[in-house]
Amino acid sequence: MKTNYIKTKVFTLFLITFFLLFSFPVFGQRVIDNVGVLSEIELSLLNEKAASLAASFNFDTLILLENNVGSLSMEDYSFRFLDNKYGVGVKADAVLFLITADPLEFHLTTSGRGNRIFNQVEEYKLFSRFVGLESMFEIYQSYFNSCEEFLELDAAGHYQFFIRFRIPLIIFAWIVSFGIGFVIVSIWKGQMNTAIGATHAAAYIVPNSLKFTAKTDKFLYSTTTKTRKAKSTTSSGGGLRGSSGSRRSRR
Repeated sequence: MKTNYIKTKVFTLFLITFFLLFSFPVFGQRVIDNVGVLSEIELSLLNEKAASLAASFNFDTLILLENNVGSLSMEDYSFRFLDNKYGVGVKADAVLFLITADPLEFHLTTSGRGNRIFNQVEEYKLFSRFVGLESMFEIYQSYFNSCEEFLELDAAGHYQFFIRFRIPLIIFAWIVSFGIGFVIVSIWKGQMNTAIGATHAAAYIVPNSLKFTAKTDKFLYSTTTKTRKAKSTTSSGGGLRGSSGSRRSRR
């Protein structure tokens, strides 16, 4: 009986140790403010929201505020933080919103299911909703609201549909785009009545734009003709003899 009691104690301690080592972040802080911009009440409310999302969707939505990331890049710092046992499930499903104060920068990092859910379109939606918000607390509330919206879509199979049929959808989009372009070009071609080549230059001259005010004749070539003058010879008989001459034309 005593042996069974000891085994039960050991097993209980093993379970406690296991959850402390591997699941502590799931039950602990998901919003970490190392800068001090949030009050204790705001920090508590945000952590409650993150815990609620984790319980409903088995997905970690995280916020990390740091003064700076040192010599690391925002991406490397985010991955190192996620490797610290954050994320739910075998693939560590999570999204991390990292903000630094000096310099003021932000970065979104995903893992597991987050890579599919937080695509470029959803990331743009998430950040565009920050416009006009005055306080950091409102920004973080907007972040969690967007995460909840995207997680609900994922639970309904929204993102699985696009992933599963992405190749047929891409081919269909190309075919539709080609068809629309062909119709538009055909319409333009039908409206181009002046695109037929003309045989006379008058078709390309604006009416009454060309006027002649003087007229002159110019020749490219000329011909000059020269005739040798005949010479007269006087004989002793007093008669006149003529000598025939030849005419040569020169050009």
